[in-house]
Amino acid sequence: MAHDASPSWSGFNYQGKVAIYYALSVINEKLSTNVKFDFTPYELVLENTEDFEILATKKTISLHQVKALQDSSFSSYQNALFGIAIELKKEQNAKGYIHTWKKINPNPTKTLTESIADDIANVVTEYRYAADKSKTVIGNVLGNSKNPRKKTAILRLAFPGILPDKIENFLCDICTYKDTALSRLNNFTYPDGNEYCELEEINTKLKTELSKAFLKKSVVNSEKQINNAFNYFLGTIDKHITERHLTKKEKDILSIPFTKLIEIIENDFEDVSSQYLAFQFKNQFLEKFDEFMSYPELYKQPLLDEGVSCNLRSISSLLSILSPEVLWEHYKCFCPHQSFDISNNLTTALNVNMDSVLFVLMKIFHEIDFNKTIHSSSTSRLVYQTPLRPGDQYLPTTINADHFPAKIARGIIDNPNMIEALFEINTLIYDGKLIEKLPTQTTTHILAPTAVGADTRERREEILSNLRLIPTSQAKVELNA
Repeated sequence: MAHDASPSWSGFNYQGKVAIYYALSVINEKLSTNVKFDFTPYELVLENTEDFEILATKKTISLHQVKALQDSSFSSYQNALFGIAIELKKEQNAKGYIHTWKKINPNPTKTLTESIADDIANVVTEYRYAADKSKTVIGNVLGNSKNPRKKTAILRLAFPGILPDKIENFLCDICTYKDTALSRLNNFTYPDGNEYCELEEINTKLKTELSKAFLKKSVVNSEKQINNAFNYFLGTIDKHITERHLTKKEKDILSIPFTKLIEIIENDFEDVSSQYLAFQFKNQFLEKFDEFMSYPELYKQPLLDEGVSCNLRSISSLLSILSPEVLWEHYKCFCPHQSFDISNNLTTALNVNMDSVLFVLMKIFHEIDFNKTIHSSSTSRLVYQTPLRPGDQYLPTTINADHFPAKIARGIIDNPNMIEALFEINTLIYDGKLIEKLPTQTTTHILAPTAVGADTRERREEILSNLRLIPTSQAKVELNA
């Protein structure tokens, strides 16, 4: 499969949790037969040919696609299934699975296997009978188009430099069942019998597998232990992957040894309080990306197969690789109207208003062009900017429509970090109507903190007087002008 070059995998998003769940289920299956099973040869490989795969002694034993889509129609999943079928023909001893939020409905009167076979057959037929083969999915594999159809992009990655006729024969073997690839490809079925796993269920299923592993390894198995382990487990793996993303070379395979998973399972979870809080905050924050995308009323899937990128997924990829501590600093920048003391740390992070993250911040991330973002992890600043007005910076916020101008102004003034947070910021994007100018101290009797010096008070009021707040719809118009 063709993957985006950006590191989209995280231990805290749906895709990451599914991968960890499956790896744990393999571990529990092996421990059921031999509690001293040697996991040294086993690896969880991420974003290589598929979303994830399991290797044993460097050989692929299973390939997996994870699709978090609202739709159930086969057409929404056909390209992922097309790609994994190709890889299964290459890996004759591997099984293939697709993991989804929703149950996939095959084409009318067809099974899932028959639907995949028909889809591949259509690609073969198009090429075989086309007057101009260069315009077909297969024929364009050796072409120079920068934004080919998704299936062409998949074939280019799978068959670099291979002639179209050979690709046709390869695909023909799959769709005519001369190869066993399709017999080894299925929906993944969970223990409850469902061929899908809703967003809110994956955490429960993951905790169940953790509990099983604790029992098999004779680790304390209380509810507190499970909850602590859940966040610590995800966080430790997420940290491992983040570090690997930053240090790996282009051709390196991103993997987690099963021995690393066993090491975490056997960890003493009685002394993980500070890390637990950090990981729990990151989990809660990043879950809002998946939750937002699960609501059809809020999120419409972009036409990814036609070269349209998803703004929300792009932001998610960017923030997912941040440490919990750095992500917390970003969160504080998104909340300039909230007072965060200098001593404020992750011990209070779990009290944040995640509804504002879900319904305000995620909406901004979804609707505004990701290509307009300027990100600095060193200053924990993510803003939008347009080349037409390089001096103007637009800060996405969690401010909702319930905040009237004076309340917003008071909150900003009370924020000890407002000067740093709003440096060079002219516009706040929020969930409300246009506010051309916030009220200042002289009109509303808002006072800066008493500990703040006179010069700093003047600086605060100057920043406040230059701020305007605009709705997301207006921000889109201005940034796209």
